[in-house]
Amino acid sequence: MKNIKFVLAATMLVLSLLAGCSNNGEAAEPKTEAQDPAIQVSATNSPGNQASEEAADSNNGEVDISLYYEQDKDAMIAVTGDQISWQENGVSFLAHKRDATSEEMAEGKQRIDSMTLTRGDQSFAVKVSPEPTEIESVSLSSTGEQLAITVYNLEYRRVILVDLSEGDYFVLNDVLESEGQGPVEIASGNWSPDGKSFAFSYGLISVEKIGLYRMESETFEYLPIDKGYISVSPILWHADGSSFDYISETASDVMELFRYRISDKEIERIKQVRAEDIQKYTVVTPEILTK
Repeated sequence: MKNIKFVLAATMLVLSLLAGCSNNGEAAEPKTEAQDPAIQVSATNSPGNQASEEAADSNNGEVDISLYYEQDKDAMIAVTGDQISWQENGVSFLAHKRDATSEEMAEGKQRIDSMTLTRGDQSFAVKVSPEPTEIESVSLSSTGEQLAITVYNLEYRRVILVDLSEGDYFVLNDVLESEGQGPVEIASGNWSPDGKSFAFSYGLISVEKIGLYRMESETFEYLPIDKGYISVSPILWHADGSSFDYISETASDVMELFRYRISDKEIERIKQVRAEDIQKYTVVTPEILTK
């Protein structure tokens, strides 16, 4: 009898131990993300995933320049030691550098003492003060009636807008100052597809904004930008002229593409742009003459 009781007790003990091992095995088994929603949420909000999302945004698609209006670039350009010439569609521009003074030699820059525009039998001089040291670009509108000349001196860039039909011109920077925008540099600009508006970036170092000048009405439109960007370039008109994009530096070495819709006067952030891709957009912007 004692032997029977002993066997029964031993059997019960073994069964109990087996049951305990089975329960402990289930508790120790790690749960997958699919089995535990809490793990999924944690993984989604992890810094690593946020960085991946930012990287995906930065590489969102290839650069598609087919969206944009591209000016004709059939100009004949010649840059020699003391002369810069540009010709396109019957319009010619000629700039001449005078002999450098000792002070200018020390600065390493000659001054441009004459600029002349010719169309047909009409020819007139363009004079600005202070004298520029470089002609950065010359850009003819699609109508062939307006010209934008970007000049540079040792301090800042200026844009001269020319009405070829009337032979009139003005320095856009000076008009902006008279509009209460203060002394500004114009870093970039581009004609609209219809040739009637000129979009441009303006401001001082690290505080750049965007404006639009309409040639026919001689009026300005300033984009609703509270704080200026570190830099803006380039400005890219859509082919239908309803909007334009621009690439701006919003934080140190962070470049973003924005879109301005003219009809509703709203700015939309499109995506982050890699530094190595910016050059791909410049094929639809005015050609640089001298660097």
